[in-house]
Amino acid sequence: EWLAAGYDNPLFLGMESRFTKGESLSQPVFDLKQTTKVTLSPGHKYKSVSRAVFGNKTEFAWRQHWQLTRDGKLLYSMSTNLPTSLPDMPRFGVCFRLAEGFENIEYIGNGPGENYSDRKAGSFFGQYKTSVSDMYENYVVPQEHGCRTDVRKLTFSEKPSRDASKGSEPA
Repeated sequence: EWLAAGYDNPLFLGMESRFTKGESLSQPVFDLKQTTKVTLSPGHKYKSVSRAVFGNKTEFAWRQHWQLTRDGKLLYSMSTNLPTSLPDMPRFGVCFRLAEGFENIEYIGNGPGENYSDRKAGSFFGQYKTSVSDMYENYVVPQEHGCRTDVRKLTFSEKPSRDASKGSEPA
């Protein structure tokens, strides 16, 4: 059903952006809002099924909001409204790559252990602190692991260096 809807073949076209630079200390350093038009086209193998069920193409908007606050926080949110004719989307997310050293994690969501959509009823919504290393699961067969569902807020912080505990000394 997902392949027939064209989820395997998205085209990201027609991005609109609105960038605002903060002019005073009471405003964020910057505020960026982006809307991207996403077009799903049926995959080659499923074209006949998809056209019969969904038509030729399906379009929807993907909205992202980035904001850098004066205290150094980068806030990010995203949303979309899928047409009701489409099946539930198997996954909707964004990947971020962090600089090395951001080991500590604090989040508000389901925890404390890993949980997925089919297992989240056995987890508890709350605020949790952990580390990247502690989220690693050493499965026999390599696979996705460490997922936390329904996350509303996520903060990464650096692991303190060995010298940071000594404090600073005058030169």
